[in-house]
Amino acid sequence: MGSYIRFMIQPVLASFLAPMDWGIILIIVILLFGPKKLPELARGLGRSFGEFRKAKDEIEKEFTKAIHQEEDKTIQKPVGTIAATPAPIPAAVPAPRPAARKSRKTAKKA
Repeated sequence: MGSYIRFMIQPVLASFLAPMDWGIILIIVILLFGPKKLPELARGLGRSFGEFRKAKDEIEKEFTKAIHQEEDKTIQKPVGTIAATPAPIPAAVPAPRPAARKSRKTAKKA
């Protein structure tokens, strides 16, 4: 459990705090709570992280379940929805002819 917490928090907090800062924070925590309360505090913190992880896993399961149900709906469409006859192909329309060009000789005469 300790390695999990270290794995989750370390990348975030390590970039902000130097080792000396961690030492100062530890001394302040010991002064505030006392050495007798530290194990109880750590236990409560560990339980909180455990509950948070369980809630996160439950939410992930719900999302994946919903996604898989939606995929199943799109894959298993009823056969009756497919058109029985294909749509008719439109008749080919000939392209319009370009206007006749005048030759250079006739253009100079005019």
